Amino acid sequence: MTAARMIKKIESAATFVGEDLSLETCLEEGYLFQYNEIIFQVLKQDTSYILMWTTTDIDYDNWMYAALESAGLTVEQFERLEPLEKASVINGYFGFMELSGGYYDKYPSLKKTLEKII
Repeated sequence: MTAARMIKKIESAATFVGEDLSLETCLEEGYLFQYNEIIFQVLKQDTSYILMWTTTDIDYDNWMYAALESAGLTVEQFERLEPLEKASVINGYFGFMELSGGYYDKYPSLKKTLEKII
């Protein structure tokens, strides 16, 4: 399957939600997206791709307070957000690497990256 077909497959899934409606834009711009209960961020680095991920179970922890304060949110407001919104709040202050616990993989092509996601 080509990368273009994998993108269409992910986008058409009921479990896909992105910071942009287009998965292609999420991939090109490093935006967060959610697919099959996992939140991803893909960053292009020279000729390779860095794939970071975390589950959608994002519960408040004290280390997140600075990100909430920066976003003007209370803990109660944060806990009512959808998982992708929670990840966006954390990503906007700390970056996604902090939320993912430092887990990432590096792939030589977009196709290999998408194969890991699917």
